[in-house]
Amino acid sequence: MPDLMKRSYVILIAVILMQTFNQLSKSANRQFVDRLISQVGDGEDVTRIAFIIAHPDDESMFFTPLLEYIGSCPIIKNIHLDLLCLTRGDYMGQGDRRTKEMMEICRKYSMNCIIDNDPSVKDGPDDWNIEAVSHRVEDFIRSVNAKMVFTFDEHGVSGHPNHKSVHKAVKRMKSRYKDIRVWCLRSHGILVKYFPPYVIVKSFLNPPSISRFSPLDVGRNMAIHKSQQRWYTIMWVLFSSYSYTNTFDIMVE
Repeated sequence: MPDLMKRSYVILIAVILMQTFNQLSKSANRQFVDRLISQVGDGEDVTRIAFIIAHPDDESMFFTPLLEYIGSCPIIKNIHLDLLCLTRGDYMGQGDRRTKEMMEICRKYSMNCIIDNDPSVKDGPDDWNIEAVSHRVEDFIRSVNAKMVFTFDEHGVSGHPNHKSVHKAVKRMKSRYKDIRVWCLRSHGILVKYFPPYVIVKSFLNPPSISRFSPLDVGRNMAIHKSQQRWYTIMWVLFSSYSYTNTFDIMVE
């Protein structure tokens, strides 16, 4: 009997925690949608959102909770998604393959995707010409008439120099194109990044954020990016906080 009572208490606590998590997630996600709509307008004005990334697979490794939520939320699921990937991810000579993988992801999420192949903007440790890249970003934003941009923050999420360059270029673009709204995916410290419970709870207190249990979705997306499969991919999928939540900082002028 005591063992049965212990199990019952454990189950009860688990149910309470799950219900609490669900309610907090719903509240955070509602705030996210409200904030999103307030940033870009409402009604017919909510038309296009753009993602600016550095490499094929950035969208899957880091932005899957947001992509999945946009597709499932009735209020915003009709927003058109555009994506500019500034390289083909050709550092290891797999640019053609990675481009094909990226396009499959774009079809999955019904995104209009442009993958650049500019020899002066290379995947790797080399510095980019931030001014030139910022004009490329501006040309893209104007061509698709996006109201809003999602991209990396100044730390680049993973610390990759190309991710940091993307942030700098978008920031430079915004200094000229002031009416665009830019939301930057928040980076986390190395220890925190791989402890999702802490990041999830913190995200509830730091809007705007999306909470969505997405490790299966990240796993499916990374299965499409077969060229990037490594022995540790499954560990990333399960333990990365970016499989569960996306928290953003709004770029100010």
